Amino acid sequence: MISVMPMSITNPVRKFSDARPCHGLEECSEFLAGWGEAWSRLEWALHELIEAGDDRVLACASLRAEGRGSGIKLEGDLYQCVWLRHGRLFRIEDHLTCSGALHALGLDGETLQAAGLRE
Repeated sequence: MISVMPMSITNPVRKFSDARPCHGLEECSEFLAGWGEAWSRLEWALHELIEAGDDRVLACASLRAEGRGSGIKLEGDLYQCVWLRHGRLFRIEDHLTCSGALHALGLDGETLQAAGLRE
């Protein structure tokens, strides 16, 4: 089981509404709750978790949402870089491209294959 440390940091995709880096469990929780309330429909499907080092994980997912007030539709891939410390969630960074996520994790290559994460 992974638990969240009080010093957690989350960096949502800058293109998301009201996106800003959040520090600490309370600030991260408030942002995620508010962001979730902005959508009348929100579907997040995890496709794959990939170990990217001793303390790093890449989550490959897809996101579909519809704005509560605006009706705007959002659909696409989402790559979340996750850092762990002592088995606990420490930092999360969202990316819209695989290459951006790989770079954030300190890996070379534009694809999972090029980064050595998949054959």
